[in-house]
Amino acid sequence: MKRKLAALLMAGAVLFSAAGCDQGREPVRQPIGNTQMPEGLISADSWGGLPEEVKENEMVLKNRFSSSTDSVLVTQVGYSRYGYKAVYVRSTVDPGAGAYYAPFSVVETGSNQPVFEGKAIYWGEQWNSYWWVAEFTDLQTDGEYYVRIDGDNADLASQNFTIGATVLTDASIQMVLFDQLDARRSEGKLGWRDSSTDLLREIQANIMALETLCDVYDSIYGTLSSDNQAKVLDNIQFGCTYLLALQERTDDPLTDGRFKHDLYDTIYSAPKIRNFYDMVNAMATLARCYGIMKDHDAAVAQQYKDAFDVSYKLCVLRPYYLESEFKLEAENGHGGVTKAAKTRYGINSMLWEFPTTLRTRDRLMFMRACTEMYKSTGDTSYIEQAEVLAEQIADRQFTDYQSAIDGCYGMFKEFDNIETAFMIDWLQSFGQNLGCIQPTDLEPFMVLIEHDPAGENTARWYNVIHTFTEGYVKNSAKLTALGIYPIGAYADKEHGGVKFFQSMSHGANNLYGAMGRNMTILGNYLNDASLQHLAQRNAQFIIGLNPGIPNAYEATKWTSVSFIYGLGTNYFTPTSGDAPLGSGINGFTAANQFEEKDIWDNEDLPLGILYENGDYQFNEDYLPHGMAYIGAAVLTEAPYRLTIRTKTAATVTVQTEKGQISVYETDAQDELILTELPLGQTIMVTATDGTVTTQSTFAAVGGGSDTWTVDFENCLRLRISAPGVISGQSQAFITMTNAGSKAISVDLSVLCDGIQIRSNAVMQELAPGEEVTVTVDIVSEGSTKPYVLMARAVHGDLTTTVSLEGFAQ
Repeated sequence: MKRKLAALLMAGAVLFSAAGCDQGREPVRQPIGNTQMPEGLISADSWGGLPEEVKENEMVLKNRFSSSTDSVLVTQVGYSRYGYKAVYVRSTVDPGAGAYYAPFSVVETGSNQPVFEGKAIYWGEQWNSYWWVAEFTDLQTDGEYYVRIDGDNADLASQNFTIGATVLTDASIQMVLFDQLDARRSEGKLGWRDSSTDLLREIQANIMALETLCDVYDSIYGTLSSDNQAKVLDNIQFGCTYLLALQERTDDPLTDGRFKHDLYDTIYSAPKIRNFYDMVNAMATLARCYGIMKDHDAAVAQQYKDAFDVSYKLCVLRPYYLESEFKLEAENGHGGVTKAAKTRYGINSMLWEFPTTLRTRDRLMFMRACTEMYKSTGDTSYIEQAEVLAEQIADRQFTDYQSAIDGCYGMFKEFDNIETAFMIDWLQSFGQNLGCIQPTDLEPFMVLIEHDPAGENTARWYNVIHTFTEGYVKNSAKLTALGIYPIGAYADKEHGGVKFFQSMSHGANNLYGAMGRNMTILGNYLNDASLQHLAQRNAQFIIGLNPGIPNAYEATKWTSVSFIYGLGTNYFTPTSGDAPLGSGINGFTAANQFEEKDIWDNEDLPLGILYENGDYQFNEDYLPHGMAYIGAAVLTEAPYRLTIRTKTAATVTVQTEKGQISVYETDAQDELILTELPLGQTIMVTATDGTVTTQSTFAAVGGGSDTWTVDFENCLRLRISAPGVISGQSQAFITMTNAGSKAISVDLSVLCDGIQIRSNAVMQELAPGEEVTVTVDIVSEGSTKPYVLMARAVHGDLTTTVSLEGFAQ
């Protein structure tokens, strides 16, 4: 049985193929319920299926390119064998309104022969230039190549690049992770030095290094050399020792367990700040490190658990800010925090003040701390606290798809005292705004669902994840030719929208790596292979697939550059002095580096590299940028592991969406483990014992895994059909088919969010081949939001779950 609760069918698009099971078998008796289903329904099927091909719109050939006006942007490290592959053309020439293409070829450098041909598609105008995308993701042969784009006046050509299975990880992990962390240690000091100076060791920068080490441990630890395995564990201990030193112990239960923002008092650091987010961020990381280290050094691990417990007690006692915490750094603390927040969140209300109640960001990270410690200990008291936070966070999600911002919804409102300010995914500013550099991570909701898959809030938690992914992650990716994740969304009617470079104190390259990592987790959980490619597009942004370095302040040409020092063919050399190789550089901003501007003062442009006189702006070597890149590189290239258990000998057929078919036999234990499936593809798996045939569909996402248990005697196919849009009363239809060889008893329960149902439990006996359709009365709950309808069928020792997502009004 698959653990994911994902449907492969979205509103308005039927993506399954109706492969049957022993099609000649007749039902024993007629189905009950309403079998005359109305037209216009959408459906979700537990058997899944491969996606249909999307037909290209009609386009007109237009390819008058010139090397003086057009720049080809390409990765500076390479493309993963199964990753997203494209070069971008950034042009100063407006091709005019219309749909255009230009022919391109991928050429093998050794033979100088084309091995792939395609169409570079005109994307449109953005950032004062015009964009074309030449995608060749389907080229999955390792080697060295370049792209040639055929032009009427002249051809364009990219730099050479490599395609390889794990080219991103192989090229970077030693220098960017291990060597850089060694170079950032200083004799006589705890923690890793941070932003271009030995006088700064911000807590969030050290946390990002620890989180990356944990990702490496979870994904590829077994493939590392013994020396690097030892380095992973040593660095985890080194980083956690710094976190323990930052924890403040007092006699006051309202302050006992807070964390300093920096251990050392210097001209650059902020050791006086006691930031609630810093505390829960440290707790989440200590909980994760405890889960790893308890298997290697129980005594050291217990120190992490003890520190966590102290802070956890404080957070439960006091889930709000102390007024004194706003004034620890400066006398005008609360006013300063409020002013900074207004700039960052685009708030123009004269009367608004930063509240003392926790932000959504704080609650989400506190929830993550709880679920991480639950995973490490199994203690359900942490789950109970996480559920309280989950309710608060779900209440703050923006679900009004009819009032979408630039077509986006599903993001989260940040404050309890204003409805138009959304959570910013890169927040590095003043006081309580400092150190908030980890983007939205909804893995804690997945943990709640896995803990109680039949819980009363399971459908709600799932809807939170699905709505964020479909409404914000995917929809925002359509707003640029690069497919990158934004800084945030702003509701201001005149100056607002989804922003990518606006209103930050410096470039946010950490964001693209951290969100790339999160996208793989979302893709694995939601059974959505497309998120694998979005994850790689974000990772590739850091190493060359970005807007490019301009030739002058008023740019007419751009050059592909990696923002990690020493990594790739062309890389950005830090302007910050003695930066270690592997350092991540800030990157683009809408204003100058370290200037915060209101959204109404600057266009959302990728600037922040050059001054008007052509000099380079100061661009620090910020530790988190390279760390987050490693997390994304490792996870997007790590193998996907599919385990198939058939209980009896069986033949298993695997078909990819690209048409590749492989046939396997289960082993003596009736188990098959597949670890070399092509990433970023939907995989249909069919199993048969010669009499009964069943199937399921899986998304091969980097670092993911799944287990499918097949019982040919006890085999159920489950399908939901319902209107794509529900307004008022309607009906849904749940069809159960006994596809196995023996009679089964099915205990069907129905869960929902965004709609209400009249009944949610059915007991049904099904003979072999029998199909029964149950009608469920549904009604919109009165909110404008996506809905989810989830059917969960328990049959013997197996559970089949399928969910359908649509829209409620």
